[in-house]
Amino acid sequence: MRQTTFLSDRNQNQVFKADAERIKQIGRAEPSAFALHRHFQSNTVGSVCAAQKPRALSIPTLHASAKHLVGLGILHELPTGGKTHLYAYPAYLKILNADQE
Repeated sequence: MRQTTFLSDRNQNQVFKADAERIKQIGRAEPSAFALHRHFQSNTVGSVCAAQKPRALSIPTLHASAKHLVGLGILHELPTGGKTHLYAYPAYLKILNADQE
């Protein structure tokens, strides 16, 4: 179990670093996109509203950042059938699920 945890930590760091490199290509929206990326590193599924309070960014800014992260393939928007937009961090979820097997 300890080796599996070590491998998943290493894989997790590799995913986070690779995604951070892709976020650097965004331009002006980079700081808010990084803030949202940090939120999803500890919350693999959620809404931008949940990220708003601890990040002190506006909801429209976070929605724009989420669109950038979806465009880069970092986040995936989940269908909700309503106004609420839920997002998932699939690469991170894959690592967490592999650790459970």
